[in-house]
Amino acid sequence: MTGDPNSGTFICNHLRLSGSNTALAHEFTFWMYFPSRKIASEVEACLAGMGFTVELSPSMDGSADWLCLVGTKLVPRESTLDQLSRRMQSITIEYCGKYDGWESELLFRE
Repeated sequence: MTGDPNSGTFICNHLRLSGSNTALAHEFTFWMYFPSRKIASEVEACLAGMGFTVELSPSMDGSADWLCLVGTKLVPRESTLDQLSRRMQSITIEYCGKYDGWESELLFRE
């Protein structure tokens, strides 16, 4: 599969090709890293205020970075995922972090 792996088109195609039922709401997680716990906590407060679930933990690569896992549940639609992915990338840039992509559960039931 080609294209931007963070675009709504890519994400929806990936889910469909994996056999996931895209008519159902999926749990999505977005991965972001920030240079300190203080900054990660600011991002956590910002995103929690928008209705996202947020988990913070020290980066496991030995750096001083903090991992920020941002979760939401939604029916995958290209336009929605485009907006969401852009929002996560913008927040990462605004707070001097690193965006590391997304993941989603696969749902095979009807």
